[in-house]
Amino acid sequence: MGYFRILGAIPGFFISALILMLLWNVIAPGVHLNTIDYVKAMLVNITLWLAVAPLLAVGRFHFFGFFGVIPGFFLSSFFVMLLWGVAAPDLGLPTIDYPMSMLVTITSWLAVGPLAFVGARSGWHYRMWTHRNVQGPPTP
Repeated sequence: MGYFRILGAIPGFFISALILMLLWNVIAPGVHLNTIDYVKAMLVNITLWLAVAPLLAVGRFHFFGFFGVIPGFFLSSFFVMLLWGVAAPDLGLPTIDYPMSMLVTITSWLAVGPLAFVGARSGWHYRMWTHRNVQGPPTP
């Protein structure tokens, strides 16, 4: 079941990168940033995905998910710093150091966190997981 979920995320990644590119190119001239092509939009998109990925652990694994969030935050901040350094010159942005990447990561978590929690709690995978672990037939 997990493989199909990963395969389902692949088209979502490409579609969200396309939407990111289109929206970025509309907004960028107004805030004096460079426009981006599709490849650069994919790089920005994977940076955002890696920054927000540990939030899903909290929504899916309840209490024990918090143990994965703490190292996930620092690792996500490290990935944001590395990928930001690759993408920033082409976007017209300065590169950032590790403390600033931690600030970018926590900002993205605050912006996307409610969506991650709702998606993890209400998705069909959550219902399938809870129904699979029910012991015995339902009582009338």
